[in-house]
Amino acid sequence: TTELLVTGEYFEIDQRPLVFETLRYNDDALLTQLLDGNALPRNSDPYDRKVYSNAQSRETLESWSGSAELRMKFGGVEFTSITAYRTHDYFSRTDTERSPVDFAYDGDPEDVDTFSEEVRLTWSTGAFDWLAGLYYYDRTAANLSFVEVGADLASLFGAPEITGVRIGSDATTDTTSIAVFGSATWQASEKLDVTPGGRYTSEDRSIDYVQTDPLDLLGGSFSVKDDDSWSKFTPNASLRYRYTAGVMAYVTVSEGFKSGGYNDALGDANGIAYGPESVWNYEAGLKSEWLDRRVVTNVAVYYMDWTDIQITVDNPATPIYDPSILNAGKAHSLGLEAEVQAAVTERLTIGLTLSVQEAEYDEGSLPTGEPLDKIPFAPKYTSDLNAEYSIPLAGGSLSLIGEALFRGESYLTNDNQEDGRVDDYVLYNARVRYAPDGGNWSVTLWGKNLGDETVKQRLFDLYSQDLVGQKLIALNDPRMYGVTVRFDF
Repeated sequence: TTELLVTGEYFEIDQRPLVFETLRYNDDALLTQLLDGNALPRNSDPYDRKVYSNAQSRETLESWSGSAELRMKFGGVEFTSITAYRTHDYFSRTDTERSPVDFAYDGDPEDVDTFSEEVRLTWSTGAFDWLAGLYYYDRTAANLSFVEVGADLASLFGAPEITGVRIGSDATTDTTSIAVFGSATWQASEKLDVTPGGRYTSEDRSIDYVQTDPLDLLGGSFSVKDDDSWSKFTPNASLRYRYTAGVMAYVTVSEGFKSGGYNDALGDANGIAYGPESVWNYEAGLKSEWLDRRVVTNVAVYYMDWTDIQITVDNPATPIYDPSILNAGKAHSLGLEAEVQAAVTERLTIGLTLSVQEAEYDEGSLPTGEPLDKIPFAPKYTSDLNAEYSIPLAGGSLSLIGEALFRGESYLTNDNQEDGRVDDYVLYNARVRYAPDGGNWSVTLWGKNLGDETVKQRLFDLYSQDLVGQKLIALNDPRMYGVTVRFDF
């Protein structure tokens, strides 16, 4: 009647990431004038994966976590407790403008500790299944964002002594969240059940922020101490109807809530705080299994309606990229999702997923006054066509797996600028996996992006800023090959 699962995890990274290329230069910016004046090359082809930075980016992360899940039964009541702790130490330093000059560097180091505890009780009485629970969450984060002045930028100011000077922030944010939740499932008949539920969340946040900006590039030096709290009841309800043992239809309605908070990276003091957002989600769907579960089909339609949606934008009043979270207004997303998995033969399985959506802002504008339109990173459609063929081989099985990933048009920025538009594209991946019968290991040879498709994934628009004057882009991974060996024990 008692089960205890203890999990531990350790994770470490030391890498050279964030390789950006310059898509466009502003001829009036100081950086561009410095490049041209010293006969240094511009990035003439932003898609050739040749980087002009004078210093490698570096990113390190060390994290560990532990959790304990306890399950106990007392008669007809099941008690569940999930206790978790996670901490990580992160550091980054990168060449801000990705150019061959010693201009500027930035980083976003942080130390974060989180603790959470969730307690649930489930039981049944007659035609009702009950669930009740409590949730506690505590997070402390120390952020030490910085921008470092290079020698060439210092010379432009006529002040070589400021070489290496850092504009930095020292911010500590604390978050405490407490929630109570519950639901009751009524088995109205053998085919129909109805589940109403709800969650009440109360969240407190505080910030102790100091910015040191001796050059007055990012709003000057200042300090902020503030705290705020938000609370909200978010209801949910679902209805499920089982036409047969293999066909079920459902309808769900739920409200989601994300509290407000504080921007703890570098930036203007006026952009420190932002408010909460909420969203209503409406979904209806059909889940089904056919031909003795050899064919699985799932279809869903949904509509999401945001209020005070939170977005991340750059502050145009400062010459360095300093993204901040703010509330934009109303937005919506509606779409259709479908999935088919079919075991055509004992050896061949084919799958297809399709998602079509419209994601747009209904009101709101950017700090520049430009109205918001389409939500970024929301392609018009996504689809995955995959197949797996299994062959008995040498006391095991050889699996041949191929997939094609289709992505529709999308935008990378909230202003929907043309430089941030991503056209439709297709990626092809393949794997060959061998696993022995009854064994605990497998070997997989894989290839990703076999067509070597080049796609923009991020855009940082610093074009209008006087110092940097660039639009920087990040690309997807090129064609890659590799091998994975897995052991289970």
